[in-house]
Order: sequence, then structure tokens, then C-alpha cells
Amino acid sequence: MIDNTLYEKVFELSDRLWDNPEIHLQEKLASKLLSDFLEEEGFRIERGIYGFPTAFRAEYGVGEPTIGYLGEFDALPRLSQESKCSIKKPINNEGPGHGCGHNLLGTACILAAILSKRKLEKENLKGKIVFYGCPAEEGISAKAWMVKAGAFRDLDIALTWHPGNANMVMPCWALASVQKQYIFTGKSSHAAQAPGDGRNALNAVELMNIGTQFYREELPKNAMFHYAVTDGGGEAVNVVQDHAECVYQVRGDTIQDVNLVVDRIDKIAKAAAVMTETECEIRFIKGCSNLLENSRLNELLYDVYSKLGVLEVDDEDISFAKEIRQTFTDHEKKMDMLYLQECFTGGKELSEKLRDSTIIDSLYPRKIKKHGKTASSDTGDVSQIVPLAHIQAACFAQGTKLHSWQLVAQGKCNLAHKAIAKVGEVLSVAGLELIKSPLIVQEIKNEFNQRREESEYLASIPEDEEFPYSVDKNI
Repeated sequence: MIDNTLYEKVFELSDRLWDNPEIHLQEKLASKLLSDFLEEEGFRIERGIYGFPTAFRAEYGVGEPTIGYLGEFDALPRLSQESKCSIKKPINNEGPGHGCGHNLLGTACILAAILSKRKLEKENLKGKIVFYGCPAEEGISAKAWMVKAGAFRDLDIALTWHPGNANMVMPCWALASVQKQYIFTGKSSHAAQAPGDGRNALNAVELMNIGTQFYREELPKNAMFHYAVTDGGGEAVNVVQDHAECVYQVRGDTIQDVNLVVDRIDKIAKAAAVMTETECEIRFIKGCSNLLENSRLNELLYDVYSKLGVLEVDDEDISFAKEIRQTFTDHEKKMDMLYLQECFTGGKELSEKLRDSTIIDSLYPRKIKKHGKTASSDTGDVSQIVPLAHIQAACFAQGTKLHSWQLVAQGKCNLAHKAIAKVGEVLSVAGLELIKSPLIVQEIKNEFNQRREESEYLASIPEDEEFPYSVDKNI
């Protein structure tokens, strides 16, 4: 029998996170609400773990195996938006918003953990359910720092999901990534009276950026980089700028591939400093490993997802999704179908069926013909030390992009609540099947160990790198 009271409480919890968005390292309310909720359900709670005051671990049960659910709850800056509104309408122009659906991500995994815990109790099963409350995925990739500090190694298998606009067991989609800051320091001077006495740090940034653009021709095919000038040195044009900063992010198939490109960009930055007689300080910001896929675990999740079916869509869901889709370009509407065609066996036929769908209401095929690696996630580092799998549920209008106001607007809709319920059920059923099936757990571990032998894990964060961010200890 379904406990509707539990589901309603979880929906309310998700909405409260949406109403009170907190960016990375500031998730005090979210961390407290989620950890308190699990504590009330009988989980043993550890707060402020692995150097993060807003990280926590919740555990229930005894014995083996240990199944982990990973939840995130941080928001994004400057993505404030009114709920259920199909025009861009910020609540606060400078305020944050849940533009990646993490208010749904964490709460659905909490539902999965609670459903699993209740099943353990009812059937008197041996095994542990662990929920990891993971802060600061956006901007800092906190799970990679948590891995460096020893987190997640207590798990036999980790399960999670990500809100999106498709229903699938996600293939090996996450690229490795490293982000660095380049700080140039020169010497100020009057730009007309004594320009020769100055050393222009902004010129160094510009020369570095020119150098990296020429380097694009020689980039490995599996790598890319992006950059932003984060400090142009000021607004006074008659002053030789004595400081300037830029940030670069490099992505590639593996952290080894990424590091090759990062080393070259470091050299270009140092060369720009030499040319301008400025100083260059290079700071590590964050790193993510590529996602290590586990086919056996994905197969189990797909079987469960297929049996339980995707979430049901009604006229109210479709009506609002149509309003949202009117804000998309034709290109944006096509992108999801192109991904389906390119990456999944049988995707062409399914994309024809779904091409004009307002909301995706089918489960994407299991078989992959091409990995569509397009982003990075700190779950990649977790997948390198323990078998991990993701699912996705269609809780937004087809074509909705992450980190957009349109996604924020849909974060409290009934469709989003339905996704929480569906994901919670799929992940909990999969978790219980793992607890009851030692043979499947061993098969998953055997595949993981074989992949690790084929490609040794190289941490995305260098061993000697210290955590570069300030965190508030008084929570």
C-alpha cells in the first residue's frame, strides 16, 4: 500500500527547497531540512562531514550490502523565476533559482532511501541504506573533494538520478573536467603620461586568450575548453591595469586527456606573463573525473524502470508544457530528438514517434550506439571508486535546457512531483533487488574491478591540492 502522506511530505519538502534556493556552500536550510526529515524517519545522521558543513550522511540497517543514494540540493545564482509562469519573470533579479532541478534530485533520492528502509523493516532484511547529502555540485564539484577526503568508500553500489526531459537509464555521458583561475599582476601607471612605466595585466589576459585560440587547431579531438574574463582590471581607461583575471575549463574523455590540455594552457599563460613582464598565479578551482559506466548495474535499473513504467502525463501537465515550449526556438526543440537518434539503437524510430510530443512519455532504449558526452558531473569521481548508475525522468517540457529560467518555472509543477514519486520508486525497488541478490551485486563489482584494471583511476584533484574555498563552520 502506498503511503500518500509520505509522498506529500516529500513534495512539500521539495517545494520548500525551491522556495528557498541556496547556492553552493550556503545550503544551510536545505541541509537541515533534509537531514532532519531522515532523522525523523529513523536514520542515523552524521552532519558536517568531509570538510563540508552542509554535507551529511544518513544510515539505516545492519550487515551487507550497503546501497547508497546520492542527493544534491544546491541552486544556481541569478536564476530567480516565478513558478508556473511561461514568461521570464524573476522573483528577484539578483537571486538564485533551482535551474538544475536539485530540489527534486535530493528529495527523490530521500524518498528512495525511506521506501527502501521501510521495506528492510517489513521483511527483516540484512543490509544498509545510506543517503549522502551532497552540497555544492554547481561551481565546486564537491563530491570530488569528498572522494579525496574518503567519502563514499563505505558503499557497495551508488544510485542517483538527474531531472531532465527524457526517461532513461543514462549512458556514460559525463566528461572529465578541470577548471583553473589565471591571475595576472602587473604595475599601474598613467596611460598617457608614463605608459612605459606600467605593466599591463589585461594585456597578459588578452595575449593568453589569443594564444589559446591558436591552440584550438591542435586540440585533441576528444577535448574542448571554455573561458571567461572574470576581472578586466577596472573601468578607468587612462590607467594601465595592474591586475586582471580569467578562468578556463577544460573537458575531455578522461582526466589524463584533460591534464594534457591544461598543461598546455598553463604554458600559454606563463608565456603571456613573460611577454608582458607581469606575474601569473595559477589556482586550481575544481575537477571532475569521467563517469565510469557499469553495464550490469544499468541493465538492472533498466529492467526495473521498464516494469514500473514511466510517469503518467495528464492534460494539466501538457497544457503548461505547451506554453513553455512556445518560448523555445525550433533548434532547441530538435536537439533532444537528435540526441536520441545519434546515441540510442532504435532511437530514430522512437524520435519519429516523439518528435512532436510536448512531454516525453516513453522510456528511451537500453542499447547505446554512441555515447553522447556533453557535460561533466562530480558523480564521475564517485563512479571511479564504487559502481554507480543514474536514471532520468521527464519532469519538464521537451526541449527544456538545464540552467534556464524555463526549468526553474517548472520545478514546483505536478509533473515535477510525479517525477519525484516515480524516481523514488524505481531507485528503491532497484536498491532492494540488490540487497536481496548477492550474485547480482558480485557481477556488478566484477565488472567494476575489470574496468578499473583496464583504466587506473587518476583523481581529478591533485593529491597536494588543498580545498581553496571558505566555508562557514557555524551552522
